[in-house]
Amino acid sequence: MLVADLINYDIPFLRLSDSVGRAIDIMHDAHQNQLPVIEENRFLYLLSDEHLSNYDEELDIFNLPPMEDVPLLHERLHLLQLPVLFQQKNSEMLPVADGEGFFKGMVLQKDVNKEIVDSIFSLPVGLVSVLLNNKDYSLSNISRIAETENVKIMKVFVSGSGSDTENDLQVLLQFNSNEISGAINSLRRFGYNAENLTPGQEIESIDRDRYELLMKYLEI
Repeated sequence: MLVADLINYDIPFLRLSDSVGRAIDIMHDAHQNQLPVIEENRFLYLLSDEHLSNYDEELDIFNLPPMEDVPLLHERLHLLQLPVLFQQKNSEMLPVADGEGFFKGMVLQKDVNKEIVDSIFSLPVGLVSVLLNNKDYSLSNISRIAETENVKIMKVFVSGSGSDTENDLQVLLQFNSNEISGAINSLRRFGYNAENLTPGQEIESIDRDRYELLMKYLEI
């Protein structure tokens, strides 16, 4: 799936001529904490209600210092490239442009997360969480170990490990089969902290903690 498939055209935008007070009202009416500033169909930057609250409501946005810039997404960008961008910019939404740089709309983090989760659970396949340090991450090594148990990795999702203090990364592996107990055992023999998150399986308490951590990270 591409970014173009998830553009939300209903998100309102602000103009440089809007006052701080009007901008805050638009945000509240749209139930958003951030909104884009657009001029001549070009994206300028994102403004947050927290940022606006520092200024007099009579001031125009034009007179405010802009917030930190965010990347302008090309509409042909793949969905799986987005989570790391949201995480890096700590933003709830990112702007999308066409091939000529004209503003198309916004993509919301919650919509991206939902689509990723739906894609993970759309097929009866195995899902495994592996917690590890960044320096120890080698997809080729993990794949080699799994293939000795006659399963193959179909999709990989990498994120921060949340509250885990010993490991930097949580790697989610989607396999081509739900018969993954052998692969999990082999990964554990090689020192990997691997847990079964396969939908429909009985999840042990430690596995359920990892599953709930994933859901919390994705805000689902």
